[in-house]
Amino acid sequence: CSCTACGGSIKMSLVLVGILEEIRAAYNRRVHVLAGFRCEGRIKELGRSRKSYHALGRAVDIKISGIENSELFIFCRRFPALRGLGFYPDQDFIHLDVREADERVEFVHLNKTYLPLTPELAERYALGMPDSAPAIV
Repeated sequence: CSCTACGGSIKMSLVLVGILEEIRAAYNRRVHVLAGFRCEGRIKELGRSRKSYHALGRAVDIKISGIENSELFIFCRRFPALRGLGFYPDQDFIHLDVREADERVEFVHLNKTYLPLTPELAERYALGMPDSAPAIV
């Protein structure tokens, strides 16, 4: 966590950590984690939901210098354990999470609004549609 109240505690899903390492190895570049685990105090400070996957240590917001976020988004579809995949065009990162869900949720975050990924948004941001990347088994 990035706040001073909790002493910088870290509680992260090992599945998510493993995925981050696979991404790093595939690109042979540093994965910049812009947000990971957030303690309850930090969640309140940001005015966010306590039900956030960040609060559970199941989410990260990332980017890789020199790699387009659209390319990274498409690449991350390869990981079946990622059940939440978000594209933030105005904030220059993507969101990954390992929520417990039967189906993956893909979204675009625009103007403080979460929009389901539609063919129109996929085309606008060059994200392809969900079947565009083979799964890593």
